[in-house]
Amino acid sequence: MENKTISDSGIQTIPIDSIQITNNIRKFYNEESLLELASSISEIGVLQLILVRPAKDGKYDLIVGTRRYRAVKESKKQSVQVYVLNNIDDRRALEMALSENIQRESLTPYEEALAIFKLIEEHHATMKEISKKIGMSQLAIERRLKLLSLPKDVQELIGRKQIGLSHVDALVKLHSEEEQTRYAKDAASNALSPEELTTMIYEDSGTDPTIRRDSTKWNGKRTALRIKLFTKLISDITPLVLRMKKSEIREVILALEDMEAMAVKTLATLEDKC
Repeated sequence: MENKTISDSGIQTIPIDSIQITNNIRKFYNEESLLELASSISEIGVLQLILVRPAKDGKYDLIVGTRRYRAVKESKKQSVQVYVLNNIDDRRALEMALSENIQRESLTPYEEALAIFKLIEEHHATMKEISKKIGMSQLAIERRLKLLSLPKDVQELIGRKQIGLSHVDALVKLHSEEEQTRYAKDAASNALSPEELTTMIYEDSGTDPTIRRDSTKWNGKRTALRIKLFTKLISDITPLVLRMKKSEIREVILALEDMEAMAVKTLATLEDKC
C-alpha cells in the first residue's frame, strides 16, 4: 500500500503531537465534561474527526475540534484519526472554526465576538461576507461586536448566561464602565429582561422610557429599510471603529444611536406622506 504524504487530503492517522493549535477561538472549557470525553475516547475512540491542514516541518494546524484534541491528549493516546484538508488559508480556517462552533452552540458570545473581530481586523472581511460564511445575521454580528466595548465583568456575565446578548443594547449606551458593570450585575441578580433593564436605566436617569419605546415601533417595511441602511453603515465603518480606544468606540455607538433616532423620525414623516 502506498504511504500517504503530508500533502495528501483525506482521512489519516497522525501522531497527536504533530497537531498544533495556531488559531484557538475557544477560551473556556468545562473541565469535567472534557474528562468525560477523554474517558469515552479511551474506550471507543474519536467518533467525529478532527479537521487539520498541513503545516511546516511535518506538523498540522488544527482547524476544527480543539475540545476533541484536548480530550485525546488527556486520554494519553499517541495518535488520532483526522481529516486533512489542503489549500485552506488562514481566513478560511477561521471561518470554518467559527461556523462549526456556532452550529454546535459551543462558544460564548465573547468568544464569537473575538473571532469575528479577528476576521475583520486581520483578514479584512466585511460583515456581509462574515454573515454569509457563518450563517449569522448582520444584526447579530453587530451585537457581538458591541460586546467587546463592555468591561470584562459584563462579558463574563454574558459568557455564563446570567444575562443575554439582548441586554447589550441597553448597556452600551451607558457612559462609564462602572455604570455598565453595576446595571449588568443588577440585571443578573434580579433576572431582569432587556426591557426591564432599559426601563430601570431610563428611570434612574429621570427620563420617560415610553418616549423611546413609542418612537421605535416598526412595521415590516420600516424594519427592512432600517436593517439595510444600518448594516451598510456599520459594514463601512467597522474596520475603522475596531481600531479605536474603548472610550472612542462608546462615542461612536452613541452617535449611531442618535442617527437611528433621527432616522426613525424621518421615516415616520415620509410614511405619513405616502
